This record gives sequence, C-alpha cells and structure tokens, in this order.
Amino acid sequence: RFSRRNEVRPFEDASPLEFFSEKNDCSLLVLSTNSKKRKNNLTFVRTFGYKIYDMIELQIAENYKLLSDFRKQTFALGLKPMFSFQGAAFDTQPVYKHIKSLFLDFFRGAVTDLQDVAGLQHVISLTIQGDFQDGETLPNVLFRVYKLKTYRSEQGGRKLPRVELEEIGPRFDFKIGRIHTPSPEMAKEAHKRAKQ
Repeated sequence: RFSRRNEVRPFEDASPLEFFSEKNDCSLLVLSTNSKKRKNNLTFVRTFGYKIYDMIELQIAENYKLLSDFRKQTFALGLKPMFSFQGAAFDTQPVYKHIKSLFLDFFRGAVTDLQDVAGLQHVISLTIQGDFQDGETLPNVLFRVYKLKTYRSEQGGRKLPRVELEEIGPRFDFKIGRIHTPSPEMAKEAHKRAKQ
C-alpha cells in the first residue's frame, strides 16, 4: 500500500503501474483515485510478465457502507471466502465474465488441497442489479460480504444445521467504467501451460 501521491492515469499511460508491478513483484494491483469526473474510482489491474494484461474501472456509488458502519463482526484472518455470483450474465456476457474472473483472482490466496468446514466463515456475493439487456448501459454490480452463522435445528427428529448470513461489510455498488482487455497474442501467451 503506497501513501505517497503518484500521478497515475492507467488508461492513458500504464508504464508507472508496470514499474510498480516489477519493483514490488506483484501481478495484481488496485489503484484508488478520486476526481470530479470519476469519484471513488477503483481500477483493478492484472499483469503478465510485468506488462498490463487487463484492467477494469469500477466506480463506487454514493450509497456505500464501510466496515465501521457495521456492528463489529469479524472472521479469522487468512480464511478464503466463498463466492456467490448472482446473474446469468456472469457466465455469458464478456464484461461480467471479466469481473468474475478478476474477483476470483484477487481473493484466491494460496492454493491448497486442505478443506475444513470450520474455515467456511464468510461469503462474498456479487449480484447484477436488475435485468441485463444487450445494447443498454451495463447494470451495476452489487458487492456484499456476509458472515456465515450455523445453528443446530431439529426437523422431524433429525438434527440439521441451519445456516444464516449476516452482512458484515463493506457494501459497495460498482458502476462499470473503462475496460482494457488483453491482446489475443498476450492472452494466448498467458494461458500457455508448461508440459511438466
């Protein structure tokens, strides 16, 4: 996390981000900017070989809620979230497929085969607001975070777990801004798999 003000405009000149990526050996970046034209703007960036692979701009609508606006509810640090993508466009429409892929990459963490039910403590839900029609402006993406609560309950003499979700924040409504997709050559190179 950088605190010094750097004049970075990723869609005009991506070279500062490529420099930061190489200098800090990181392939995922988020740039936060705020201007009159683009208020509360987050630019999610993925790199490949320290060159910009793809970028998407998500603007936070004014009705956001921060962690401090919720009751103090936490989960253990380092646990992977479960994801819920609500809306068929996440599997069919290119922009929403891009957003889905991006969020899964950003929250992936270390790859492991270990699975422990006790580690399933929170859910990140992304929902497409309203119906999606081709040709119209893209609907907002609603970002919500929930804590998973399990209770014992008996139904017909059988003990079954009852699961409830409680929103713990933060809460954002993302408006989709500018998008930069990878060139076909770069996408092909990035998706190559080693023979071993």
